[in-house]
Amino acid sequence: MKKVTILILLLILAVSFSNAQINVQSSFSKKFNAELRVGPSFPYSDFGNKDAANNNSGFAKVGYKAEAIFGFKLIDVVGINLMGFYNSNGTDLSSLTNQLNSLTPGKNWSSDSKSWNIYGGLLGFEYSYPASRSFIVGFKAYTGILSTKAPKVELTSGSDTYVQDEKSTTALTYMFSVSGAYPLTKSTFWVTSIGYLGSTPKFDNVKTTQTINGIKTENSSTFNQDMKVFVVDTGIRIVF
Repeated sequence: MKKVTILILLLILAVSFSNAQINVQSSFSKKFNAELRVGPSFPYSDFGNKDAANNNSGFAKVGYKAEAIFGFKLIDVVGINLMGFYNSNGTDLSSLTNQLNSLTPGKNWSSDSKSWNIYGGLLGFEYSYPASRSFIVGFKAYTGILSTKAPKVELTSGSDTYVQDEKSTTALTYMFSVSGAYPLTKSTFWVTSIGYLGSTPKFDNVKTTQTINGIKTENSSTFNQDMKVFVVDTGIRIVF
């Protein structure tokens, strides 16, 4: 399997270098492009914080992001792009259950939580130029709207429970990225990028229900969740 993977990579590189000059030059004369990329999503700042003592912690884990882009060249090196994306990050509440166990001797708390799911649409500009005969560098800046869902959280110790309901909201978002494109054929490029996605959505009237020693209480709260992720992705670009 390892030998097959190495062979495929060598074949891609061979095709790239054999067509590099004509592909890079000809790509700038084409007005349209489409991309599809996927890669890991790394939570940053409060979003990825797992400190139970921090009320702003998002407890997010490393996840994944998928994005599709359709672009139009305004001039040779500047284009306008429309992006649709989906981002998912699981959660890790182990620090929260550990804190509850230390505060309530004799109880054994367990947790269950879904993923943070984010999807949306962005519009922005791309500046790209040929850094060499076989490599195009691109810089992108986007803004747009995202829809996100705060995951349902459930903490349980015997008959005692604490449940925070799932809640959805929308918010403004922004994204910056830098990318590199390598020609594979006359109209196809292998693209790799590093991006930064940020937003601070507001969740209104999130319901929480707790049952302690048979006594049930319900409350609601409103909070802003700082959401920032770094994304390293790769995929294919087609120019036409």
